[in-house]
Amino acid sequence: MNRFQAQLAISATLFLGGAAVAPAAETVRKYSDGPLTPADFRAAVPDPQPEIDGRKMRAMTFTEIRYTTRYRWDESKPGHVTAYLTRFNTYARLFCDKCWIKEPMDLRLLSHEQGHFDITEIHARRARQKIEKLMADKSIVGHGRDERTAIADLEKKIHDEMQTIFDDERAEQIEYDRVTNHGRDHPAQDRERTRIDEELKATAEKK
Repeated sequence: MNRFQAQLAISATLFLGGAAVAPAAETVRKYSDGPLTPADFRAAVPDPQPEIDGRKMRAMTFTEIRYTTRYRWDESKPGHVTAYLTRFNTYARLFCDKCWIKEPMDLRLLSHEQGHFDITEIHARRARQKIEKLMADKSIVGHGRDERTAIADLEKKIHDEMQTIFDDERAEQIEYDRVTNHGRDHPAQDRERTRIDEELKATAEKK
């Protein structure tokens, strides 16, 4: 089972789309830190355990797509300012202190939860590729009468593009749980792991 939230940072200022800001003391790790281990699930198992479709949940992961941007702006003439996106980065991360697992040594269960983290990473990569193409085509710019309004227009366009990514990720997370019956359908889980692994390869950054 997965809970997800969308997050962005622009010029070192943090904003959230979705859930509330996680506490500063919370342990957060990036996808690039490696595969999930039982140690990443730091929250206590709820008592009583939550149920879904009449069965007790066995684990919960909290993931997010975070992105950062940098930009520049030009004033072609008084009252006509254009803001350009100059850098875009995005990645998946996990809120360890919110994640819990009933059976930490169950490798199949851990693999199912890894699938949720993988899906978040895949959509983070797709977002980066999508926005970088828009940057290359110079088709994502902001316009306004001054720096503030031009940047606000650019931020809105970035947010609108990212919202489709967030929506797609949410839909895939829900479908992943449905198809695999939350990891209980082992043949389906194996097929999904193969599919996800192929997507990870397809979206990997070309060296």
